[in-house]
Amino acid sequence: NQSPVDAEDPANTRIRDTQPAIQLKKYVTEAGTQYDAQDAATAVIIDAGADVDYTIVVTNTGDTALGNVNVEDQLTGCALSSAQGDTNSNTRLDTTETWTYTCSVSAVNVDTYNLATVAATPMHDDGTATGQSPVDDSDPANVKIRVERPAIQLKKYVVNGGVDEDAQDATTAVTIDSGSNVTYKIVVTNPGNAPLADVVVSDHLDGCSLGSAAGDADNDSLLDPTETWTYGCTVSDVTTDLYNLATVEAKPANEDGTLTNQSPVDAEDPANVRIRVNQPEIELKKYVRSINMASPGLDAQDNLNALIVNYGDSVIYRIQITNPGSGSLGDVQVEDHLDGCNLPDTATGDTDSDTHLDVGETWVYECQLDNVTQDLYNLATVTATPVNDSDGSVTGQSPVNAEDPANLRIKIEQPAIELKKYVQNADTASAFSAATPLAGLGIDAQDSASALLVENDDHALYRIVVRNIGNAPLRDVDVTEHLSSCTLTRRYEGDADINDLLTEGEYWVYECTQSNVQLDTYNLATVTATPANPDGTATGQSPVNAEDPANVRVPLNRPAIELVKTARLEGAAVASAKNAQDMTDALIVDNGASVTYRMTVRNIGNSALADVVLTEHLDDCSVLMIDNGDGDLNDLLSQAESWVYECTKSDIDVDVYNLATVEAKPANDNGTLTEQSPVDDEDPANVKVRVERPAIELKKYVVDGGTDEDAQDASTAVVIESGSDVIYRIVVTNPGNAPLADVVVSDHLEGCTLSSATGDADSDNLLD
Repeated sequence: NQSPVDAEDPANTRIRDTQPAIQLKKYVTEAGTQYDAQDAATAVIIDAGADVDYTIVVTNTGDTALGNVNVEDQLTGCALSSAQGDTNSNTRLDTTETWTYTCSVSAVNVDTYNLATVAATPMHDDGTATGQSPVDDSDPANVKIRVERPAIQLKKYVVNGGVDEDAQDATTAVTIDSGSNVTYKIVVTNPGNAPLADVVVSDHLDGCSLGSAAGDADNDSLLDPTETWTYGCTVSDVTTDLYNLATVEAKPANEDGTLTNQSPVDAEDPANVRIRVNQPEIELKKYVRSINMASPGLDAQDNLNALIVNYGDSVIYRIQITNPGSGSLGDVQVEDHLDGCNLPDTATGDTDSDTHLDVGETWVYECQLDNVTQDLYNLATVTATPVNDSDGSVTGQSPVNAEDPANLRIKIEQPAIELKKYVQNADTASAFSAATPLAGLGIDAQDSASALLVENDDHALYRIVVRNIGNAPLRDVDVTEHLSSCTLTRRYEGDADINDLLTEGEYWVYECTQSNVQLDTYNLATVTATPANPDGTATGQSPVNAEDPANVRVPLNRPAIELVKTARLEGAAVASAKNAQDMTDALIVDNGASVTYRMTVRNIGNSALADVVLTEHLDDCSVLMIDNGDGDLNDLLSQAESWVYECTKSDIDVDVYNLATVEAKPANDNGTLTEQSPVDDEDPANVKVRVERPAIELKKYVVDGGTDEDAQDASTAVVIESGSDVIYRIVVTNPGNAPLADVVVSDHLEGCTLSSATGDADSDNLLD
């Protein structure tokens, strides 16, 4: 008895107007390529006297044919060819056609601006004029005469070890030994755009005769823009600094070699050579190392970087002498001012055995000092005289010298000890292994938060690691465990020296077990030890000590229970059930449907639960247990165990809010009740009866080329040719939630008879 539903939608059609248009493009054609030379910036550059070809392309860019096509070119002497491209030979420029014209101008000697124009009349397909205004277009093309710009460039280099050095001034001059030969290289290039003739290169350095140029690729004696000419010369036995300037001059020419009337071009470039000056210099580095340390040792410049040794150790000093200067050194005198450390008379490293410390050589001296009993500051010095490489004679320059210290310090004893205590469940602990004494120690249970959790009457295993973290041995190591009934045993001594000393880096491992733990336990272990010399005698320093706790907790029972209630249609899969907590998430059913409720009870605490009572507060819904999950068959809801119940409510015709509750009593694993309070939980499940909301929707389309066009108004109307057929498509849908009967569709367009509807999938005459 609800009201009828209806809908409507429009569709529009328009007649197309013709829009005539024409386009002209004029190009300069050079070497088969068409250039769109619109202005001076894009003009085609040509040589004076060259011929120029033009191409004119006319295109119909409108939607109707064009007749009386008239193309004009305002360039004198450029006679246009007949049009090419009238594919159907009807003398009309059709919408699918492009007409092409060409013309040529010979011996062009001036810059040329060239404009072409076109005009045409719009035509019907039968060749009669449409009556619309003529269409026209124009386009320019530009040509510029090339301007010659002669130029020349010269670069002069000093050839040094196969590398061309651009030695422009004294700072970049190539440094050579006195008496060396010097080779120069001169490179001449043409960076202009015209050939150069009569190229003359001059080098103003006595004794440096330039050879013929290399690089005249076409052997025309012209330096072309693409060519590089190279010259060379060598000066022998150079003994002074040289400043050397090269120059070049050439005359601009035409391609045939005749000279133009432009001025000559020139360039110049210097190259510099300096004689190397001998700069004598010497360097000394002194190192110190213990007997077992790798060479060269420590660069022990001061006390902060000194070598630390034990009292009475032996050390080796190493002195390295190098020549970082530019000439040899003779009469090398090395002194070490340390009593008892005697340097050898001859150094190693004189590779050519000439008794001169040559550039690149390193001379090495070593001496050993035994039984060091005090801190030492040790300075070594060296002096040497500059000599000539050729004969070893003295140069007359001042002697050179250097010095360097090396420091060592006797180690100060800093005794220290560390104790770490660990704990684990003795029943699950791995057996101690002397092969891996630090494996399976347990947890570092510093406080209650990190304490080991054990069950009542479990056993706790403690392991203690005592380590020497100082730099001196320790004796009289005494470890105390302050927990009664936990007797310590030393399981690992690590005592390779078998002297009952805890040496540097050494560690000992102890162990004890506390049985039947029933209370939380705070357990502190302590250690004391006496600093000792390597021979075991006491140093007299104060004892060292350390301590560390380990904590064990026996957890309390924390009983808890959880109930989850879901709803689903009777007979539906369990996976489809909803956890329908409130009406916004309720299970939606039809009037008169039956609903199955499922209640899952789970133990989420850490102790067993007894006397589990589930209550369903919905009339006429009888609860049955369908899964007791009770693998232990003890009638207890054990930790993590779940019990499942169900009931079905039939013929629901109103919304239902349905609450289930559960209560249970905490119990021991043997079923006896604890003294803790009962635990409980509850959970709702909601059901709503579906309300019908009928609705209908209609969309009308114009079918254009197989596509449904939603032509709502004049701006979106489908455009067709006059006299064409139009197909309409009407689509009716049901966006509501109830079927619709007696569907009547009307189209108010004369001559448009609607077909029968398609889409009634179940053939029930209802729009579902």
